[in-house]
Amino acid sequence: MSHLKDENLSWFRHLKFAWSLSFTLLKLSILACIHGLFPFWFVYNVSDKIKHLSKMFSDEDLSKYC
Repeated sequence: MSHLKDENLSWFRHLKFAWSLSFTLLKLSILACIHGLFPFWFVYNVSDKIKHLSKMFSDEDLSKYC
């Protein structure tokens, strides 16, 4: 359980964050598939959210997002 200690998270907060991230990535995957078929829909949604997630994971204190 050193991962939880390293990130300063309880098991529940880690679970909540992981499931939230999983749902977000699933949603982005679906939007990207739709965008592939209809390039004029969801033009910036996926790329903007990926940039946001990248900045979030680059932050030293990821626990503030949990």
